[in-house]
Amino acid sequence: MIQNLGFLELKFETNFFIESMDLRTKIIEVFAVLILIAESAWVLFSLQHKLNLPTVQSRAMHLLIQFALETEEQKQEILLQAEKERIYFWPGNGMPIVSELSLAERLDGVLSERYGEEYRSLPEEELRMMREDTLPWLEQSVLARVDTWKSVNFPESLTQWLSLSKDEKSFIATSLVQMTRYTWLGYDKHLYFTVIPDRNGNTSLFLSSVADNVEILSFLEATWLQLLLLIVTLILFLVFNFKLLLDSRKILAITQIFEKFVPRQFLKKIANDGIENIQLGRAESDHVTVLFCDIRSFTSLSESMKPQEILNFLNSYFKHMNQPIANHEGIIDKYVGDAIMAVFNFPENDDKFEAARAVEAAIEMQYMLNEYNGFRKKTGYVPISNGTGIHSGSAVFGTVGSTDRMESTVLGDSVNVASRLEGLTKLFKTSIIISDKTQELIKDKPFLSRKLDRVSVVGRNEPMDIFEIFDYEEESIKEAKLKSREEFENSVEIYEKGNWSDALKGFEQCIQSFPDDPATKIYLNRCQIMINNPDAAAGWDGITYLTKK
Repeated sequence: MIQNLGFLELKFETNFFIESMDLRTKIIEVFAVLILIAESAWVLFSLQHKLNLPTVQSRAMHLLIQFALETEEQKQEILLQAEKERIYFWPGNGMPIVSELSLAERLDGVLSERYGEEYRSLPEEELRMMREDTLPWLEQSVLARVDTWKSVNFPESLTQWLSLSKDEKSFIATSLVQMTRYTWLGYDKHLYFTVIPDRNGNTSLFLSSVADNVEILSFLEATWLQLLLLIVTLILFLVFNFKLLLDSRKILAITQIFEKFVPRQFLKKIANDGIENIQLGRAESDHVTVLFCDIRSFTSLSESMKPQEILNFLNSYFKHMNQPIANHEGIIDKYVGDAIMAVFNFPENDDKFEAARAVEAAIEMQYMLNEYNGFRKKTGYVPISNGTGIHSGSAVFGTVGSTDRMESTVLGDSVNVASRLEGLTKLFKTSIIISDKTQELIKDKPFLSRKLDRVSVVGRNEPMDIFEIFDYEEESIKEAKLKSREEFENSVEIYEKGNWSDALKGFEQCIQSFPDDPATKIYLNRCQIMINNPDAAAGWDGITYLTKK
C-alpha cells in the first residue's frame, strides 16, 4: 500500500510540476524566440546583401558609364532607378578635368554644395580623412590615368553602349572604372570613378557611390540598439538556462524520490515514454532471476514489539539487506511485510550473468546478516535468521490495479517458485535454496552447492530439483558438507528411485561425517517412514509433494 500511495502521489506531483513548468517557461520561450527571430532576420538580411554586393557593385559600374553617356533628361530616370538600389552619382553632369584647377578642392566644393550641412557636420576625423586623404588620392589617381583613358575607345553613344554584350560591358567597366572606399557618418561606402569624354567633348570625371550593407541595415546598426539586443539576448539566455537548471534539479529530485518507490531499472521497463505516461496494464516479458528473502519467525518476534519498534527494526534490517542487492545491481520490486522480493535482469548480458549476480547477492546478504546480528547482540537484541529462495525463468514487468491506484510489479511462475523455495529453507534449516534452472545457469561458477531434493511446490505442476548454496557457512561446516556431498547426493538419487534401505545406509554414513546436518537427518527420518510404512511408499514417483506454501 505504501508503494501504491507513493507511486500515485509522486506521479500526480510530477504531472502538476511539468504542467506548471511548461506554463512558466512559455513566456520566456516566446520572448527568446522573438529576439532570436529578429537577430536571425538581421543576419540573413546582412548575409543576403553581402552575397548580392558583387552584383550591386557591377551594376554601379555599368550604370556609371551609362550615366555618363545619357542626356540630361535621361540622367534623371537613371538617378531615380539607381537610388532605389542605393547607388548615387555625382557630380550630375560630370566634372571636366582642368589641369589648372585642383580636382580635390573642386570635389570638396561639390560635396559641400550637394550635401551641405550633412557633409560639413561629418565627424572631424572623417572630414579630415576625406579632405586630406580620400580626395587628394582620388585626384592623383585620376590625373595619372587621364592619358590612358583618353586612348580608350569609349562607346560614342548610349545606343552603342547598350548594344554591347554583358561580357563586353563588364570588360570595359572593370578596365575603366576604379574603386576606393570612404567613411560617411560612420558607414563605409564604395566609391567608383571613371573619366569619359562627355557630350561637350570634355574629359570629365564621373563618380558613383554604393552604400555598404552597414548603411542598408542602419536601422539596426545603431550601437545602443546593437548592445541592447545583445544584453537582452544574454539575459534571456541566462534566465532561461537558470530556469531550466532549477527545473531539471526539481525533476531530478522528484525522480530520485520516485525511484525510492519504483526503481530506475523498473521504470525503463514500464515507462519508456516518461513517468507521466505510465498506463495501467503496461507489460513487458523478459528472462529474470528472482530472489525472495524472508525473516524466520517474524510473527512471534514482532508480538513482543511495539508498532514503532517493529518499523525501526524492519527499516534497520532492510537497510542491511538492500545493500548486497544493490551491489549486484538487483531491482528490489517490493517489500511484503518482512519479506524482500528482488529481481535480477540484465538484457545486455546472458541469463548466466543475472543468475550468478543473484546468488552472489544472496551470499553477501548472509555475511551482512552476521554483521547485523553482531550489532543486535551488542545492543541487547536477539539475533535473527532468514531464508532466501532463488529461481530463474520468465517473468512479466507491468502495472496492476485500477486507473486511480496502480502498483508496479513483477508477475509470473518465477516469482511463485522463488517464494516457495524460500519456504523450503525452513524445512531444510538452511539459508539459501535455488532451483535447478538457476543451478544450471551457475554450474560453471565456483559456488558451493549440493542437491537437496526433487519437489513439486504449491501452485506448480512441474517438479524440479532444488539445491543448497553454502558458501557463506563457517569453514568447519563447509568442509563437512563438501566431504559428505558426493555420498549425500548419491543417497538422494537412490532415495528418489525408491531403494529405501540402500538410501538409509548412505545417509547413515553421511551423518557420521557430518552429525549436525539437518538435511541428512530429514532423509534418515523419511527412509525410516518408508521402510516401516509400505502404504506411504505406494505410488512413489521420486518426487516430494509439498502441500503447504
